Amino acid sequence: MEGEADTVQDLVVVGAGPHALTFLCFLLEQEPMGAALVDAHRAVIRSRLSDRELRAIIDRRRRAGASTRGSARPKLKVVDRHGGEGWMRNWRRQFDVLRIENLRSNAGLHPDPVDPEMLFEYARALGLSMEEGFAPITGVPRSREFHGPFQVPTAALFARFCDFLVQAYRLGGALVEGEVVAIEQVELREGGGEDGGDGVCNGFCVTLANGTILKSRIVVASVGHANLRNFPDWIDPDSAPAGRISHAWDFVHIERVEKQRYGGEVILIIGGGQTSVQLAALAVDLGAKMVVLLVRSELKVRQFDSDLLWTGRLRSERLRAFFKEAHMDARLGMIEEARQGGTITPEGKATLECLEAQGRCRVMEGVEGWDAQWVPEKGSFDVLLSDDTEMVADRIWAATGSRMDVVEEGIFDPMMTSSPISTVGGYPVLQPDLRWNPGVNMYVIGAYSALAVGPDAVNLSGARRAGFKVAKSIKECWSRTPQQHELCT
Repeated sequence: MEGEADTVQDLVVVGAGPHALTFLCFLLEQEPMGAALVDAHRAVIRSRLSDRELRAIIDRRRRAGASTRGSARPKLKVVDRHGGEGWMRNWRRQFDVLRIENLRSNAGLHPDPVDPEMLFEYARALGLSMEEGFAPITGVPRSREFHGPFQVPTAALFARFCDFLVQAYRLGGALVEGEVVAIEQVELREGGGEDGGDGVCNGFCVTLANGTILKSRIVVASVGHANLRNFPDWIDPDSAPAGRISHAWDFVHIERVEKQRYGGEVILIIGGGQTSVQLAALAVDLGAKMVVLLVRSELKVRQFDSDLLWTGRLRSERLRAFFKEAHMDARLGMIEEARQGGTITPEGKATLECLEAQGRCRVMEGVEGWDAQWVPEKGSFDVLLSDDTEMVADRIWAATGSRMDVVEEGIFDPMMTSSPISTVGGYPVLQPDLRWNPGVNMYVIGAYSALAVGPDAVNLSGARRAGFKVAKSIKECWSRTPQQHELCT
């Protein structure tokens, strides 16, 4: 980034995951979800063009007027801790490590801003059959609530499709490797005199761990939901030697997980969601003698991780009721009701049944842990369970999700000081267009936008809704006079 330290960017995006990619595709597209574009675009795609030709079509579509600031492309940077490894590194790593073959969201949910069918068309253009590019959704019949699509894309196809969009919208060069440690609202001086004349505008300094500071008029924070690991109260992750107590997200950062070996060990996994199933299968593949899955309630089997009423045709009605609700506590209740804690897919249920039939897994439903003590002499844990039984475990893995608390996310500390924001349940109370506060051009997308986006904020459906909202708001800023769009208040 040499030579760019004093450059004021039009936009800095924090995070390079699916939400950030979705937002930028909406921002750089002239007419997202335009019906005329969809029809013309789909007709051309169906001629089975090559991957390169597909990129050329989207690039021509983008260059035809994608930027609402005239012919100039906005100056933008995307900062990600693993930016040197490309877009969506954490997402790819999670899918690789946990050996997730298919997405959980249906094939109509993806980052392309123009055509909901684009992922199908892209697969056809690559010569992939439906069986090669997609897996059928099971356990969800056609009904008033859900009319499809009845396919989910493979992780490999989805990743390749996202790479295609990165190239088509020329986003590869925007990526910067770095860990953001602070976002601070400041007055920026760009090309103006010392008297603070025409060269002064409101903006932000985005500080990286290595001391680099990126200056920008607008910031979009696409912060993931895995930063604050959640452990049950009865587990102290620091009470045992390294590697004996792990959180599911820890495996994303372990190099060459396939080289780990747990031969002859008993591994206790806590949690009743899809990640716990994936960890159980991984543990068995890596040699564990027995996996005990501790589920506080009963296993809930569901294709989608949100209630079907928030996923199918009635979603619009539910969202209208959600946005009509003015009390944030009530919205939080609707979010919690829709997500209902951890759930597993029908395929996940079948995986557990297979492992149980092999004698390699035991699922304990309706049972909690009460205490876990590391015994150095034995090199294992003594675990007391809520049914008054005890067990011995060599390792404990927590698939218990994350805590949502924007106050604890250190990068927002300066903003909480200069522009305090209310929180409910750990979520910030954002503006309807996802700004931090009125007149503050920092937007928040992803899991932390749930009170303004809906219960599916963390999912691809929420990513599309948030991407559209923020892109629309920023384009309105950029459509004003230069003096106005610098302030965008």
